[in-house]
Order: sequence, then C-alpha cells, then structure tokens
Amino acid sequence: MKRWSIGLVLILSASVLLSMRQQDGEGDGLHTFLHDKKTTGGEMSKDSILYFLDKPLFIQDSAGKFHPVLTFTFTYIERDIYIDPDGKPYIGTEVMGSSSVKSVVPEVWRTIVKERMKSGDTLVFNNPMSYYDLKDESTMFYAPAIKLIVK
Repeated sequence: MKRWSIGLVLILSASVLLSMRQQDGEGDGLHTFLHDKKTTGGEMSKDSILYFLDKPLFIQDSAGKFHPVLTFTFTYIERDIYIDPDGKPYIGTEVMGSSSVKSVVPEVWRTIVKERMKSGDTLVFNNPMSYYDLKDESTMFYAPAIKLIVK
C-alpha cells in the first residue's frame, strides 16, 4: 500500500509538471501578469495571493500592449504532512484544479484556497489564452504560465 501511494503521488506530480510546461508563448516576447500588470510570479504572502485571486490576468505582447486573459487552467498544489498506513509521517502533495472560462479563478476554488492555503503551497495559472483582436477568434494566442508560491 505504501509503495502504491508513493507511486501515485509521483505519477500525479510528474503529470502536473509536464502540464506546466508551456508550449505556446515561449520565446514570442509574451509575458503573463497578475492584475497589477507588474507581477509575473514568484513568492507572495497569503494575503497578496488572496487579493489577486478574484481579479483578471493580463498578457503583454511583444509590442507592449496588454490583452485580457480569457481562459486558463488553475492548479492548486497543496503540501502537507500525512500519516502512512504504518503510522509514519510523510510530506505529501495534493494536486487540485479546474479550468477558468471567465478570466478569474472560479469562486469555488477561491473558497477552497482561502480555507486551505499555507506556506509552501503553489498556485499555477497554466495556458493563459487571449486574442490579439477580441473580434477575431483566429488571432488566439497563449502565453507563459504564472506560478505563485505561498510564503
């Protein structure tokens, strides 16, 4: 049972890391920002992260123009101490998330994050997507992910 649990955690962790690899937007001069149009990721306090969770993201193109993010995949990675079947503690990782189609983290996930977030947890905004021209869906583009680590 212990090996099965560890194997499952490793598989889930590997799949999250692979999904976090950004396919589009790399090397295109695109940058993804939180609502302040300055923050691109890194370590932040819990209060700062909670402030930004209900605000839209932005993508800056190579010409310096900001575009609203229309969709992204939100991932919450929680680290905690668990007890294995033998009664021994271990640090485990729980990966949760959802797609956002309204340019902000869905309300249910804001509530979950607010209740559970602690130092060491990670929030990732993967595959942020926008259009160069909101009237023309053929101008769709993706930008690099934002990764926030709770201080």
